[in-house]
Order: sequence, then C-alpha cells, then structure tokens
Amino acid sequence: MRRMDYLAMKTDQELLNEDFNELKMAAKKLISHAAKLGGLGFGTSFLKWVSSFAAIYLLILDRTNWKTNMLTALLIPYIFFSFPSILFNFLRGEVGKWIAIIAVVLRLFFPRHFPDWLEMPGALILLLVVAPNFFAHTLRDGLVGVAICLVIGCYLLQEHIRASGGFRNSFTQSRGISNTVGIILLLVYPIWALADIKELAQKCTDVAKITGFALATSALVVSCPTIDGGVDSFTFKSGKYNAKKFCLEPTSFTVKADGVNKNALPEFQKTKLMTRLTYTLDEIEGPIEVSQAGIVKFEEKDGIDYAAVTVQLPGVGSFLVPSYRGSSFLDPKGRGGSSGYDNAVALPAGERGDEEELEKENIKNVSSSTGKIT
Repeated sequence: MRRMDYLAMKTDQELLNEDFNELKMAAKKLISHAAKLGGLGFGTSFLKWVSSFAAIYLLILDRTNWKTNMLTALLIPYIFFSFPSILFNFLRGEVGKWIAIIAVVLRLFFPRHFPDWLEMPGALILLLVVAPNFFAHTLRDGLVGVAICLVIGCYLLQEHIRASGGFRNSFTQSRGISNTVGIILLLVYPIWALADIKELAQKCTDVAKITGFALATSALVVSCPTIDGGVDSFTFKSGKYNAKKFCLEPTSFTVKADGVNKNALPEFQKTKLMTRLTYTLDEIEGPIEVSQAGIVKFEEKDGIDYAAVTVQLPGVGSFLVPSYRGSSFLDPKGRGGSSGYDNAVALPAGERGDEEELEKENIKNVSSSTGKIT
C-alpha cells in the first residue's frame, strides 16, 4: 500500500493562541529591556516623552498614509494623559487658548480653510485647554492616567495584530514595522510607570512596617531622624539662615540642686529619668544668624517646644507625695471623697456602714502625705 501524506491545517483558534504567545514573549522582553534602561538612568519622564511622541507619530500616519479601521481617536486621550508636563502646561496656558480660539473660528466660519487632518490636533488642543483640573492634574498625574494609557495601548496593539493577520505579519506589511513599533512604544511608558508605582508601594509598605513597629515599641516614635554616615561637625558662613524641621533629642538630664553632702554648693547633678520617652522636641523652626565672630543665634518661632519630664535626683530625702487618685474618683462600689455614696449600697440595714471595721473603706482620704525616694 502506498503511504498517504496529509497536510496539517491549523485552526483560527490555534493561530490566535500562537500570536498571543508571541505577544507575551515580546511583552516580557519589553519589560526586561525597560528595566535595563531604567538601570542606565532612563526614568519615567524620558519614557513619557517617547510614548507621547510615538502617539503623535501614529496620529500623523493615520491622517496621511496609514488607513485603518481602528479607533485611532483613542490616541487623543492617550496624548492627553502621557504628554510631558512642560509641554502640557505650556499648551494649557495662553498659547493653547489662542490656538484653540483660532481653530474654533476657522471651523465655524471658514470651514473650507479648515482641512480634515486638523480635526484631531484641534480636538487635542481643545481638550488640553478646557479639561477640568480633576482630569488635568488629579487623574493625569495619578494611577488612573497610567491605567488609561495602558488600556489604550493594549487595545490598539491587539487590533493592529488582528488586522495584520498575526504578530509576525504586522512587521512584514507595508509600513508595518514603523506602525507596529510605534504602537509597542505606547506600552513602554505605562508599564514602566506601573513598575515605579509598585516600587514606591513597596517602599511605603516598608515605611509602614517600621512605623508600626515604632508605634508598638514607642521608642522610635520619639526619636529624632538619624542620617547614616556624614561628618561630626561642619562650619557655617556668617549670614542669616532659616531652620526648619529642627529636632532636639536629649541624651541625659542634669538638674542644678544642692549637693548630697552637707553644706555643699549647688551643682548640676545627674538624674534618673522617671517618665516614658516623651522628651523629644520636634518640628522646630526659626531664623539662625551667624555673626562674624562665629556666634550663633537661633530664635525659635514654632514647633513642639515643650515636653514635661520627671527625673529623680540622687540621694535620700523626704518629699510631699500627692494622692494617687483625686477626690472625685469613685471605687467599684461608687464611693468617693467628694462625690458618690457614703458607704457601700449593698450593705444590709442596721447602720453597718458606720462600723469601725468598714470606716477605712467608706471614708476616702485624698490628702497628701510624706514619702521618701531611695
């Protein structure tokens, strides 16, 4: 018998799966190369310039040689959300307003002198000028603007690949390379921006963990920020300066008091901290003036400049100790020094509340007494 050879035919679904696999591989390479570019010093701002001008290039192609059924009008909001801030603010100002008013006058009163290829650029200028601040700043500078650019880029790339008959064919058609590369460049900025946001989110998470740990231990909360490295001292040139975010954290406390020994002169004595770590002075600001003689004068204007601290002096002595609780404090049975019941309400009748053994519990003494610190 003669051997029969058959030609294997692939279905449309298999072809689409292959195209999507190639697209995934290309996206992975794009992310890897973008990461390498980021390591070489190229950041989000540079990629924003590249992507926005790629969108302008595609918009020019659509108005001239590139005839497609894709919704290329999406390039207008893409340019709006990815346009570099310098050009965006320039066109949003008086220059953009003059261009917009001229475009509107030409379109309304001189339609013959307003060619069709100016409709998209005119719409872009109008969008830049009249867009509310919520769109022009809040959404454009946030995650929503990046997400919109990513969705538009993915949609245009998918439609371009489908219209070309596959990812490979998109590079082999007439002007296919420039069109495909231009659409792929639309994805560079949002992918890189999302990677930056992910890194920023990780840093914020780390800071939140440190802050949470600090709140739990209460030791880092009251500590002034420290800088690793640097120098121990530096010099100021004579002149006037302004200090902000100034932080002072004492490392020890001394109090001028009479000496421990009898007839000793007053001197600064080391003390023991008795309160919690609540002694840091922070957010201090004010002018600093350095004279020619090297004298520094600082005048505090604002900040957290007061912190009550209790310390213990060395030696043994008698002190007046106030009551631990005030006269208005009520015990679990509602008895107090200046308020509450005279005796426990649960006691039976027969004036048992006035008995001697219960007098100490019923009568609350809040007067100060004498105590000693050893």
